Amino acid sequence: MSHDAVVKTVAKKLKYYFEVKRREDGFDLSGPNCPRLDHPHLKPRATLQYDGLHDKPVKHYFHDPKVRQAITNMTSPRSRDKVSKEHVVRRKVDHHMARHRFIVSAFN
Repeated sequence: MSHDAVVKTVAKKLKYYFEVKRREDGFDLSGPNCPRLDHPHLKPRATLQYDGLHDKPVKHYFHDPKVRQAITNMTSPRSRDKVSKEHVVRRKVDHHMARHRFIVSAFN
């Protein structure tokens, strides 16, 4: 599958989720004691089985404020100067999402 085909498919599925699926989930009338879930129940693991990396905030691992800021924002010195691949893909997804309409408006 090509890069553009993946972007188009993801954009279409996201648009469907935003316009249809999320609204359908909002009309769950099953009650608070027995909610209807579309996903399987996951058994929680013990706390000690999780990675220890998330035990402390980032500020305790890196004392230099510039390093801390770069890690928190998920950026690197190289990515600040040029447009990242993530921004290019995000613009393409937004463009393709604008082209799809799953809900027909009465005013169109």
